Amino acid sequence: MKKDIIIYNAGYRITLNGDPISNKGNLMSFTINNNGYPVIGVRVNGKRYNLNIHRLQAYQKFGDELLCNRR
Repeated sequence: MKKDIIIYNAGYRITLNGDPISNKGNLMSFTINNNGYPVIGVRVNGKRYNLNIHRLQAYQKFGDELLCNRR
């Protein structure tokens, strides 16, 4: 399963302002990766995941349709 789906299903979300929210409803901190993208780090079922915020935001908006249109 793709990590954006795993993180979304665990309850993590992005607000309309682009801020990451934890599965407990708290504002999360993020870092900037080498490419200039903001990244969150989360732990789901004991496994650590790093994900670009815009990927979670896109999945939150478009759902599985986003994944079906990838090449």
